[in-house]
Amino acid sequence: MKATVYSQQQNRKLRNLDVPVQFPAPTAASFFPINVMRLVINSETEQDVRTYGFDLQNTFLLSPRNLLTAGFTLYRDRSHDDRTSSAQMNLVGSVVLGARGPQAVVLPRLQPLGPATVTKPVRVPDASLRDLAFFAQDEWDVTPRLRAVAGVRVDGYAVRTKATPGYDVDSVISGARPAIDPATLPDSKGDAISRSALTGDLGFVFKLSERLSAFARYGRSYRHPNLEELLFSGPATIGSIAPNVKVGPEKGDNLDFGFKLHTQRLRGSLTYFNNTYKGFISTQIVALLPGGSVSQAVNFAKVRIQGLEGDFESSFTAGPAMTTLFGRGSYNKGDVLLGQNPLTGTRLDATPQDNVTPFKLIAGARLSDRRNRLWAEYSFRQQSQVDRVASTRLESPFLIAQDLFGLQGFTLHRVGLGYDWDKGGTNLGISVSVENLANRYYREQFQFAPARGRLARAGTGFRAGVRVVPVRPRLLWVRAAQLVLRQGADRGLAAVPLVARHRIPAGRCTHRPAEPVAADRRRGGGPGPWARARAGRRRWHRARFRVRHPRRRGLHERPLPDRAVRDGRRPARLHGCTVDRAAPRGSGVDGGVASPARPHQPEAAASAGPGRIRHRAHGDADRPQRRVRRARVLRPIDLAVVGARQPADSHALVGDARVRGRTARRQGERAG
Repeated sequence: MKATVYSQQQNRKLRNLDVPVQFPAPTAASFFPINVMRLVINSETEQDVRTYGFDLQNTFLLSPRNLLTAGFTLYRDRSHDDRTSSAQMNLVGSVVLGARGPQAVVLPRLQPLGPATVTKPVRVPDASLRDLAFFAQDEWDVTPRLRAVAGVRVDGYAVRTKATPGYDVDSVISGARPAIDPATLPDSKGDAISRSALTGDLGFVFKLSERLSAFARYGRSYRHPNLEELLFSGPATIGSIAPNVKVGPEKGDNLDFGFKLHTQRLRGSLTYFNNTYKGFISTQIVALLPGGSVSQAVNFAKVRIQGLEGDFESSFTAGPAMTTLFGRGSYNKGDVLLGQNPLTGTRLDATPQDNVTPFKLIAGARLSDRRNRLWAEYSFRQQSQVDRVASTRLESPFLIAQDLFGLQGFTLHRVGLGYDWDKGGTNLGISVSVENLANRYYREQFQFAPARGRLARAGTGFRAGVRVVPVRPRLLWVRAAQLVLRQGADRGLAAVPLVARHRIPAGRCTHRPAEPVAADRRRGGGPGPWARARAGRRRWHRARFRVRHPRRRGLHERPLPDRAVRDGRRPARLHGCTVDRAAPRGSGVDGGVASPARPHQPEAAASAGPGRIRHRAHGDADRPQRRVRRARVLRPIDLAVVGARQPADSHALVGDARVRGRTARRQGERAG
């Protein structure tokens, strides 16, 4: 069983300080003088997106060849938008008509024309997106070389919005032609959207050799629109963007097959993929304004994206260092199969799909110690130029140079250094890196604004988790009691409690009895007054055993209540245990040994030494203990405590007190 709880917060702050917009204002009647105005804009935008999630999954071994993984996942996104914008109109000067023509008059400083205009627009209202999903995946080894993998997933989505001051949609769509459908706009008082989805996949892995395998997979995908696509309302690079709460999910049929290679030094794969999407979500121009356009996220068309992708990783060691070479690359091609321009209605069948990078490559080398704690890394990222440009971009009446700059290719270099400490499921990492080493001016493809130059980053990461592995060991209730060793009428021995009703986990363990309390020995037999008083208070003497579980390293003691039994019964049985027990201290009797695999031998018993208990499997008394990996039916276990040998002049087994224990209450119970 594995449980994961995570939380993520993205807080983005953007500031525009003293952005000047200068323009002339001619006089209406005579044209001159021409006043020169400057609008100074200051804006501050803060967007806070928080994500909380919980994942729980468990693995079930249905059979030696069938492994089932099932669980559920829950996450929730919350968005809060806070923007402040101020605009100050100023007079810079004027252009007047002088004796020799127009003449500029510049003021010594900006002259404000009234107070600044302050607004607090909100682009995305206070909203949340929740997804609750249940999933199951089964892996079945059909043959030693063929494996089948099938999975299913059910998702339930819920979007909730609240009434948010400053969230304005009417000003964005006012005057649009054709008019924006009011049904696509959210309710200003709050809105709710609920959807569900059923997806799944089926795949096969065929083992061609010990190092090479082939695989094929078909699956159904589902993507729900995010909060920006559903609710954003405000200005954009070109025109404005209006919300659309009616945009549907994006559904896909995904097919991929390829090969995987795994050797001692090299791991890699090569995959061909073909993904067909119905209702592909894209932001397109849907209406025109007198001074611009209005765009919405719509289910644009039926799109196919196909290509090849591969990766490799090779590691080798040299002294105390380990070097790893790695790389990932892909070739992509996107086409519109069925669709039309939402503004003009022009058919777009068999035209290139937008926002598809034809070639991507990431490669590098990593140097670390053998524990992979201290590491240094170099990598580069390359994207080729986009040659297949969508017709909706090329034929747009609002095409600007920045739209074409975002199609250029680039290559970036990065170096990093860090230290990772991992112990007991807790990971702590510290890293520093420098990106864009060459300080290259570039744009991420299909982005309007330029990317950052040389950038230094420092970060820390901490991860702590508890992995719960439920273990249900085979337990055997053993009924035993006090074993009384009696020597004869002329030599008395105190009764020594050994084992009582107790749960003994199966597997290798060590039982170490505590030293018994010395009994009062009197000629004539029977316990003395001190032993009788102690027995009255504690129901005879209690033996304590230190039990070491095979999956634990610590020792713990358990008190074992005593139950007296009569002599003459057969030995109690404990799974896989052979017990050696010393006689009470001060009794003058040495320890005795009995084994379930062979009859009692006094000489071997005496040489074993006092106070020892050994655990071995049935019939394996002379072989080392092996971990039992598969479940098996519980069997009775022998526990025998016998009297020790007499003084050197005679060897006689006296007072062989034995009891028979009960077998497991549930026969065939499996190990956890």
